[in-house]
Amino acid sequence: MMKRIFFAAMLATIISCSSEEEVKPVQITELEFSSLSDFSVNINCDILIADKSEIQDLGIIYSEVSNVSMDKGQLVSHMETSGFLSRPTSNITFRISDLQKGIQYFINVYVILNDGTVIYGEEKSVTTLSGNRFFKKSHLISDDYNVLNYQSKGVSIDEKLYFVFEGSLYYNDLRFGDFEKLIDLPIYPIFTEHINSKLYFISGVEIYEYDLNTNNLVEKMNCPGDFSLNTTGFVIDDKLYVGTNRYWAFDPEDISNGTDQNGNALGTWSEIDYFSGNVSQSNEETSFTFDGAGYLWGNKDLYKYDKDLDSWSKVTDYPGDTFGKINNLFAFCIDGVFYTNSGSLNDSEGEIWSYNIANDTWKQIFPEDSNLTDLDFGSWSLFFVNEGQAYMYSYALSVYIVFVP
Repeated sequence: MMKRIFFAAMLATIISCSSEEEVKPVQITELEFSSLSDFSVNINCDILIADKSEIQDLGIIYSEVSNVSMDKGQLVSHMETSGFLSRPTSNITFRISDLQKGIQYFINVYVILNDGTVIYGEEKSVTTLSGNRFFKKSHLISDDYNVLNYQSKGVSIDEKLYFVFEGSLYYNDLRFGDFEKLIDLPIYPIFTEHINSKLYFISGVEIYEYDLNTNNLVEKMNCPGDFSLNTTGFVIDDKLYVGTNRYWAFDPEDISNGTDQNGNALGTWSEIDYFSGNVSQSNEETSFTFDGAGYLWGNKDLYKYDKDLDSWSKVTDYPGDTFGKINNLFAFCIDGVFYTNSGSLNDSEGEIWSYNIANDTWKQIFPEDSNLTDLDFGSWSLFFVNEGQAYMYSYALSVYIVFVP
């Protein structure tokens, strides 16, 4: 009799312990990945919760380093956007859309209970794709579309876009979408560039400097030459190089010509090697800087300026077939690869090509190597490079097209 009682007591204890071990406030199934691209991925899993009212927050953590946790990785909360609390099922899909191409990321799901307890799933890793990609980004757009329906090259500094429209300087915060007019300019610039945190505006022989830190607008020394609508330029070693066929170097901090009444340097101009190429015959020309050299592009030719030799040289010819139908030209250089376009005046057909400067090789990336088919090459009004990505505003689509190389 005593043995039976002892055995019954032991069995009850075992059952009680087993029941306590099986009852978990949260259970997270193995993560599954879908819709993988070079900048985004979907994460699918089941989150089984005994009482959803006990949840304070849930979301995902990701990092390029393994063993992610609340204090080690980037958090994306999905408590409000997922609608999880009101859904009858436990399946949930998270999405990350700001990744970099060809990178391995470690990802996990977290759930925070009301008492502060953090529960994690099982960490898994995924590697993003590495192809060229285009995607649309509409939340950056101002309500005043007319401001952006103006063809110009934007200047990006610290994730803020600066550009000129009808004689005024605007900025668009690329992180939060804030849009604001900063200042009215005394000239209508035909060329805008920046050196560090200062913007430079040129029209005719006049040049103005605007300091983003102090909001001061300063008139600099007039250029000996006269700049036309085809003016292009680039920056090398904190000097501005600008011109058409006659090119000039401008040092804004040089005090050889004196200072204004507030002590600001007037700067100095010096003429450099004459550019004899045919780029300036085009109304659609552009320029950029890479590895200490200036590049000038347009009319199917790419030229390089070597400041040490003070000389221009032709680099390569454009291999595309539709350059004669070009409307709005854009060109930019990211990590040693130059990108440019051609398009029709009357329809949305067009091409985008890349040129690897070091390898001297061209590659067509649109439409052959692209995930978008409705890019409108007849409607670009604004383009710029920010954080290794190219932004092109299409007023036909009323969105930014963002290119991730």
